[in-house]
Amino acid sequence: RRGKQRRRKGGVRGGVYKNMAPFVRLADHKSKDRDVHRAQALRKEAPMFERLLWEALRLSAKQSGLRFRRQHPFSPYILDFVCLKARLVVEIDGMSHDTRLDKDGQRDNFLKEHGYDVMRFTNDDVRTNLENVVGMILDRAFERIA
Repeated sequence: RRGKQRRRKGGVRGGVYKNMAPFVRLADHKSKDRDVHRAQALRKEAPMFERLLWEALRLSAKQSGLRFRRQHPFSPYILDFVCLKARLVVEIDGMSHDTRLDKDGQRDNFLKEHGYDVMRFTNDDVRTNLENVVGMILDRAFERIA
């Protein structure tokens, strides 16, 4: 057929997309998917102190009726632990956080602007005082719910 263009189903006709909305949404999904995949990788490669706290927190929270998530995407960040019901974020700071105080402050301010309270603990806190750390986290969560 000369002089006639072939029509493709769902394709581009005349160089203009019929409806741009699906393509914009697709781009948003890609960034969200990237955050989810990054969070999954962080869960698999969690440092020892995060794994210790996760096991203790998960068991204690389950008994008290709270639910925590681990490595939860909250764009543009991924939170170590979060209780969505209490809007409480728990961060475990390793040695790399000693040099990133300004970035941690920006992150804390961003989360506070969105209504979350942030608790930070060091690896040493978790290693030497695991029961007290879990107790402080649960106490703060219950305070925020009440």
